[in-house]
Amino acid sequence: MYSYNPSIQKELIDTLTELKTSENDMYQHLFHDTQTAILVCDDKAKMANYSTAQLGNALRDVVLKSRRSYEPQVRGILGPLEERLSELIREDDRATLAGAQKIGHSLSDNQ
Repeated sequence: MYSYNPSIQKELIDTLTELKTSENDMYQHLFHDTQTAILVCDDKAKMANYSTAQLGNALRDVVLKSRRSYEPQVRGILGPLEERLSELIREDDRATLAGAQKIGHSLSDNQ
């Protein structure tokens, strides 16, 4: 798509940047939430009846909540790009080439 429609480059870069930001936010929240789940088990009174399965279940719940929150974010970020790429793919060759030439002329005019 780059060679026929260079305008897609910015959309791809913006989408990848937004995905990376969302991913970093998700991992920071996941780190915080897993630490909180682990520290709950640090209480001596709770440790008397502690089992590793309880901690495992608590951590699995944290990850499940994180995934349920993160997946819609990713779909929301990718949706517009997927739509745009679908439009480009559905274009006939003439329209694609005409768009590339039009973009090429406007780019060379600005230089």
